[in-house]
Amino acid sequence: MSRSTRAAGLVLGGVRGLSPLGSDDGAVELLDSYASAGIFAYLLPGFLAQEPERLGGLVAIARRASASAGLGKALVAIGGDGLPAFGLPPFPDAPTPLGLASLKSPRAAMRAGLLLGSLLSSCGVDLVMAPRLDLASDPKDPAGALGGFGEDSRLAGLLGSAYARALKRAGVEACIGRFPGLGATCSDCYEGMPFISLPVERLERCEMRPFSRAVAAGAAAVLVGRVLVPALESERIPASASARVIEGRLRESLGFRGIVIGDDVGPEEDSGKAAVLGALAGCDLCLYTRPEAALASAAALEKAAAMGELPAVRVEMVRRRLDSLLSSRPAPAPSPVGRRFFPAARRLARARRDIEESVSLLRGSLTLRGGESGSFEGAFILVFLPPAGAPDAPESDAVLAALRSELPGAEILGLSADPGNEATDELARLVSARGRFPEAAILTYDAHFRPAQEGLARLVEEFIPDYRVIAMRDPYDAAFFPRAIGLGAAYGFSEGGARAIARLLAGRTKARGGRPVEVIGLEV
Repeated sequence: MSRSTRAAGLVLGGVRGLSPLGSDDGAVELLDSYASAGIFAYLLPGFLAQEPERLGGLVAIARRASASAGLGKALVAIGGDGLPAFGLPPFPDAPTPLGLASLKSPRAAMRAGLLLGSLLSSCGVDLVMAPRLDLASDPKDPAGALGGFGEDSRLAGLLGSAYARALKRAGVEACIGRFPGLGATCSDCYEGMPFISLPVERLERCEMRPFSRAVAAGAAAVLVGRVLVPALESERIPASASARVIEGRLRESLGFRGIVIGDDVGPEEDSGKAAVLGALAGCDLCLYTRPEAALASAAALEKAAAMGELPAVRVEMVRRRLDSLLSSRPAPAPSPVGRRFFPAARRLARARRDIEESVSLLRGSLTLRGGESGSFEGAFILVFLPPAGAPDAPESDAVLAALRSELPGAEILGLSADPGNEATDELARLVSARGRFPEAAILTYDAHFRPAQEGLARLVEEFIPDYRVIAMRDPYDAAFFPRAIGLGAAYGFSEGGARAIARLLAGRTKARGGRPVEVIGLEV
């Protein structure tokens, strides 16, 4: 079928098959396939932000593929974590959103957004699939709380809009999401799709409040969740395919005039049908992280447009919105420029200070007694490290080095966040010499999702009752260690966070951060 309707341009295709420090051959072939199918909007995985020269090269390749296919200027977006997805790219030089919520500082959010935005802009990226405005109110959220701006809707809106403005000031646009707010979803429901059972009054007062503020601040795009919201859509239609949600709530009630992106569909769904229904409901782009789903959806949209099922005026309206967004972007550089990104030393220093100041004392005391003499030979530090392939796994060596530098003489043991029997044996041999370690600190990594960490902490407790726990990523870990003499949270696994923790343990600084989420079981 000839591609004359340009309806395939309503697809945002995810570029998968990439890995850190790996080959880009598969991505180049996929970009050519996308362009041949009429797709000119591409979503790259967030880990590329840690390889700026490579990111800049892939952006240039994407633009060439679109131009060679006669599609005009490409829209290049970047998502979070390892696969193309929604969320901030891993960026350990600045505080995480939850860390910013601990600081409660819009200025700190602006600083963090400017740092990340400057990097991505130097690589030619147009759109960041972030910030996330879902309230971080669910301890069981598989995405974790780290990417959200806390559970207070007013603060989340304040910080999220500041972050989005900073990205724009630095040269990239923000896509806020997931509308209408997925912080309180249930997963056991109709056809396996998550749903939100909250009344409309609660949605307007809390979940949608951060979106209202960010829209007013000029967010360029909104990702609408593929979630059932009975209070807003009485039919069994997901928000990303509901005109009541998109045209009614988002555009009319909130006054949004930018790009609406429909969220990814599951492998069990008909991707082509979902794309057509989403476009008819008001989505300007439909996100597909699976290449086969993206290509099938492009074909389905072209067919629907050719047969008149998708009105030509709808396709033209979307194209104008996308052209308006792209025309406001700076001209692409003739070569990758990511290699020339060197943030000012003062900006990095201030961001690292923000990381240190975001660390929170949740209960008790974190200071090791050895800090009084400057020697930590009697201290045992157990650090749980991210599993291989995790976005922050490259930080492991730097984290351990920072702890050893700040706590000289301490016995520091790094174990996998998913420890096996060998790790248990190694830990038992080290701590079973009764009296060798009078005090200990345990640094967890998503322990509330990884129960083996709690078991090893019990082993430490058996021999070293004087121990404290600091959650390096998710503060909900603290609820699992009620007998620790001190509980803290650092809101991000990074070298900066490790140094801040070590200085707290050494008594050289005080915890200044607040409590961005409530952890059940902790005394106030």
